[in-house]
Amino acid sequence: MTWTASADAAEEEVRKAFLEADPAGKLELGRKHARRSKELARFFGEGLASEARNAAASQPGLAWELSQAAARLLPEAPEAFPAGQLAVSKDLLGVLAEVRDHTAR
Repeated sequence: MTWTASADAAEEEVRKAFLEADPAGKLELGRKHARRSKELARFFGEGLASEARNAAASQPGLAWELSQAAARLLPEAPEAFPAGQLAVSKDLLGVLAEVRDHTAR
C-alpha cells in the first residue's frame, strides 16, 4: 500500500466516523482532523453547519457552538446560526452556560 492510499483510507475512515457521530463527536472530529486536507475541512464545515441548523430550535447553545466551528472551517459561508438568533434565546445566560468551547462563548 502506498502512502497516498494509506492517507486516503484514513481520511475515508474519519469521514465515516463523522457521519456516524453525534453533534459533540462531530465537533471533536472536526477539530482533530480538519487540517488533513481542504476537502475534509469543507466536508466537516458543511456537516457542522447542517447540524447547527438542525439544533437551532431545541438546543441553541449547541447550535451556536456548531455554527462557530463551521464558520472557522468555512469562513466564506454564511453563518448557520448567527448571533442574532442566539441573542433572542429566552434564557441567554443558561444557553451560554451550555456552550463548552470557551472561544464560542
